[in-house]
Amino acid sequence: MTLANTTTDIGETWRAALDHAAGCPDCRAADDGCATGQSLVHTYQQARRAHHAEGTQ
Repeated sequence: MTLANTTTDIGETWRAALDHAAGCPDCRAADDGCATGQSLVHTYQQARRAHHAEGTQ
């Protein structure tokens, strides 16, 4: 995977999490949100970790 692809993947996963949270009443509440929202954030976090593990920021 190239740096450009990794950066794009990170942006896409973050955008998916934000788009979901903006329209999900459970995610917009002060609680932990819904399972889908949590999964999207977890996917984003994994992408960021992988990106940093490659020695890029």
